Amino acid sequence: MQKSSVSRNRDSLILSIAALAIVAVLGGIFLGIPAFQAVILSWKDYRPIQGLLGSPWVGPANYQQLFSSPFFPQVVGNSLILGILGNLLPVLAGGALGFALSRKAAGRKSAAFLACWLLPLFLPEILYAFLAIFGLGVECLTVPGQARLVYLAVSGFRVFCFTVFLSGICGILGKRRGNSAAKASLLGTGAVFALALARALSSSPMLSLFQNPSNYETMDTLDTYIYRIGLMNGEYSFSAATWFTKWLMQLPFLVIGAVLLAVLMKRHRTQLPASSEKSGMAPALAGGVIAVGITLALWIGLLTIRSGSLPADMWMRPLRNSVLGTALAGALFGVIMALFLLSCRQMPTVSMLLGLLLGSFCGNTVATYLFYKQLTLVNTFLGPALWGCWNGVMLFVPLAVAASMLNGQKAPLSRWIRQMLPFFLLFLGLFLTGVWGGWWEEMVLTSDSQRQVLPLLLREWMNSGMAVQYAESGRNLGVANVLLLSSLVPLLIGAASIVLFGFLFPKEETAS
Repeated sequence: MQKSSVSRNRDSLILSIAALAIVAVLGGIFLGIPAFQAVILSWKDYRPIQGLLGSPWVGPANYQQLFSSPFFPQVVGNSLILGILGNLLPVLAGGALGFALSRKAAGRKSAAFLACWLLPLFLPEILYAFLAIFGLGVECLTVPGQARLVYLAVSGFRVFCFTVFLSGICGILGKRRGNSAAKASLLGTGAVFALALARALSSSPMLSLFQNPSNYETMDTLDTYIYRIGLMNGEYSFSAATWFTKWLMQLPFLVIGAVLLAVLMKRHRTQLPASSEKSGMAPALAGGVIAVGITLALWIGLLTIRSGSLPADMWMRPLRNSVLGTALAGALFGVIMALFLLSCRQMPTVSMLLGLLLGSFCGNTVATYLFYKQLTLVNTFLGPALWGCWNGVMLFVPLAVAASMLNGQKAPLSRWIRQMLPFFLLFLGLFLTGVWGGWWEEMVLTSDSQRQVLPLLLREWMNSGMAVQYAESGRNLGVANVLLLSSLVPLLIGAASIVLFGFLFPKEETAS
């Protein structure tokens, strides 16, 4: 019996190593190669006709130009404020609330109610921009200080909701292992904080929806600066130098976050006798009701934007493109996340570190665009699907934390997969709605109007001046039906994901 157990553990370790190696190789191809090309690009004067290898070498000229630019200190400061300070308070507040909700919670129903805090994240980011513009008025975005506060409120709210869920669910899982809810919740909070540190100088593409020339003073970050000077102004090498400088400046934060999270995960490896303290679901129920109420309020706010309807010939093709792109990206990401999940069975800490490293390579807009262009994936459905797929690596870290809490190395493979299945499905649903509402990759890689997706249609409507006209005159100008489609589909996916999460959440003790 003992030999059989040793053999099973050895086979499990080999499976985890193989799965981790595949994810690392694929990540090295689609994230590592563009990062390496960005480094080379930054030392050259890139000319599209001559290509990367044929372009002339200029040495540190691009870096000298960057450090001497009067805009550099400003965009670094804005990046730190929006990247670090914008996440610190939401993470702390979300961690505290998650702990409070999990302290007396247990069971599948409590887990489902905690998962309801993810429901606001199923609403696409572009819809939050619509709510901000029509709820507060477009003039609020013309004042630099006010524009920053609006963006911080929207992005911070999303971080807060995710932290509540992860902190709370870790609290429940931790109590099953005999740990205190406080220590277990701290692990969930630490995971979100480590992600924020790993991307300390990075911003969400949502930021560009709140930007305009009048608020660059407080809203222009390294990421938006990289896109504007690279793809809009054609200064590819200077943009690559800016991205690599940003990555180097982020590296110490990445190391701090990785060490912090590794220490927290190590402290939860030992399984103690489960607590016999009686638990109820009242706190989790109350929190879930609040989260659902907030989501419904946001959705109703969207539906009260009486902006008329677009004719079907304008949105039917984008709708089909959105469905196809989302399905393709979901299938690709499902395979990659399944492989990552297998790597977490025996090596959750190492897998977590890989997830943080791959996540730090995201946002490399110019070099990634050139890489996909080399692969002839511009103006295809596969290109944006692949790009969006690898942006999903940000979900790897919380998945690794959940895997470590479920103590997979001591459970048979089939049982451990059943325990991790609700997390897999929940995060896959979250990824699908992110792709459904995503527009950044489509905007960069797609110039063919026949391949336009719904979020790009909404973005064009916002940027065309029609949104301003509607806000000022109240005229019937048209995207209520597109808003309904853009919000109802992800909310249905979110509701289904949360129900499945609660139904499949492991009921029994995870110790063998």
